[in-house]
Amino acid sequence: MGSGAISNAVGGAIKLLPEWLRLTLADGTTVDFHYLWLRHHCDSGLHPRTGERTLDPVDIDPDIAADSAEFRDFGETGELVVTWPEGLVSHYALSWLLDHAYSVNLAEVTLPRTDPESLTWHGPFDPHGVLRRVESDGASIMRGWGEDTEQLIAR
Repeated sequence: MGSGAISNAVGGAIKLLPEWLRLTLADGTTVDFHYLWLRHHCDSGLHPRTGERTLDPVDIDPDIAADSAEFRDFGETGELVVTWPEGLVSHYALSWLLDHAYSVNLAEVTLPRTDPESLTWHGPFDPHGVLRRVESDGASIMRGWGEDTEQLIAR
């Protein structure tokens, strides 16, 4: 993304989302980084002599989320500082992050509902209503309409 983006990032904003953080640069560009990816790329997980990564990603809680994140401005070498639940503080050079950005300007999406009760179809059978539910929520749970799935589909 180039060094101009670094100074823009320091003047931007950080939003902590459930599974990732979003950097918004001063020019409006957004860059997302998943917490698991950030935690795996933390320098604390590198061998001090060989530089090899010693932290196995399977050892990281898949539901990890940052406690906090902030920009620190060191002129042209700004950094993102992330504090993790276990108290570890990770430092990421903005130039490195922006060079490794894998999700630039992605639309923020709302995660779909996943609780069974809100996805369960209540009321009389209405195929159009069920299909609208599938279209809007990605699923519809049908209960009490018999055991024969093929017969329900034919209806």
